[in-house]
Amino acid sequence: MRLVPQTDVGNLGYEAIVVTGNRVAVLFEANGATNPAPRVQIFDRSLSPIREADMAPLEFRLTDATAPDADGRFWASNYFFEGDTWRTGACALERRHGLGRSHRTTRTVERIVPMRLTERGVELSSEPPLQIELDCEGGGRNWEGLARLDGGFLLATDEHPRTMLAWVSAGR
Repeated sequence: MRLVPQTDVGNLGYEAIVVTGNRVAVLFEANGATNPAPRVQIFDRSLSPIREADMAPLEFRLTDATAPDADGRFWASNYFFEGDTWRTGACALERRHGLGRSHRTTRTVERIVPMRLTERGVELSSEPPLQIELDCEGGGRNWEGLARLDGGFLLATDEHPRTMLAWVSAGR
């Protein structure tokens, strides 16, 4: 099945899948200023389209998502590399919750954002995002794999800057 991108920016596509009950929600990578009308695609388990739903505006790349919990809450990896050239807007999460200590001197963003799948679509949770401590040698790590594991999150990068695995505590 071919999914039509929501923007004309190269190398942006559908990056995350959230399965709950008999529904499959497919999330696009760019849901902020570069995508003025973000939507989530909803399918049944046989991948027959059901509908489009609202997707909460979220700046930067949404690169993966965990399975939802019993309340429909899931976590999404959210990434921005300051060398990216595509347009981003003001980040509502930064305004509401501030920046992580290591995020204050760079535009690079590495965080895990709590979200919720509802009948209306995907919404941001009121909880603050989990800020991943940035690598002090510079450059972002494109976390593209995300799973909940033992009170935290297991993350995997693609080849940028190299393939890595990391575990991050969910403790606040």
